[in-house]
Formats: sequence, C-alpha cells, structure tokens
Amino acid sequence: MTAKKEAFLKREKIKHIRQIFCMILMIIAGLYYITYGRAEQEAPVRIEFETESIRYEETSARSVPVEQNEEEIRREEAETHAEPSSSNAKKNAKININTATRDELTSLPGIGPATAERIIQYREANGMFMETAELQNVKRIGEKTYLKLKDLVTVG
Repeated sequence: MTAKKEAFLKREKIKHIRQIFCMILMIIAGLYYITYGRAEQEAPVRIEFETESIRYEETSARSVPVEQNEEEIRREEAETHAEPSSSNAKKNAKININTATRDELTSLPGIGPATAERIIQYREANGMFMETAELQNVKRIGEKTYLKLKDLVTVG
C-alpha cells in the first residue's frame, strides 16, 4: 500500500473511534438523566407556612390551604365509598358499534375521526357487525387496536 492510502485508512479508523466514543458518552449521559435527573425533578418540595391564621402547604407545583386539602380528602373518601353515579355507569357502559355515532366512536382509545368514519362506512357497506372481532376488517384497526377496544364495545 502507498503511504497516502495508509494515512487515509488511519484517519478513517480514528474518525470511527471518535464517533463510537461520542455515542457511548451520549448513552451514558442519557442513562444518568433517566436514573437521577427525573427523580430530582419529580420529587415535590414541601413547605408549610401560616398566613392570617390559615396554614398552607406549598409544593413545587402549587400552594393550597391545608384545610382545603383535608376537605378534598374527606370528599374523595366519601365518593369512593358511595354508590356509583349514573355518570360513572355511562363511562363503564359499552359502546354499540352498530349504532354509535362518530363522536362516540372517537371517544374510544386509538380511534380518531378518520377511523370512526371508516367504521361507519364499513357498517353501511357491509351491514351490522355480527361480532366485535369484525372491527379488525376495518382499515387501520389491527389486532393491537382491537385488543384495546374489545372490552369497551358491543354489537348489541
């Protein structure tokens, strides 16, 4: 080999080694940020102080009167032990894909306006769905999307 060619190959090897070294440093920095950086950001700082005989708790996110927090806690506990309301029942009700409107379909996970329109078009072209698994015949609804939907939809 000529001297020029050997020098060129040596420069290329050094260039590759530098690139690999930089990638390793970036990976280490990313792992450090994931391990230590987020933990420091997410941990709220808690400070208590009093003003005009109202005690406050201040976190890095907001400051709220303590009495309000205690009242919210009592209300949440009462709601937890209370009977489910009709709005909760509606949230837990399955959506009938044979009669659902576009808005109802877009409320499902993974279904946007275009996919909701495709479901309606499929329903109009092929008739009512006989089983929920037929949703997979609609373009853009694959097995993963169907698995998210199967417990939320019904055919009648």
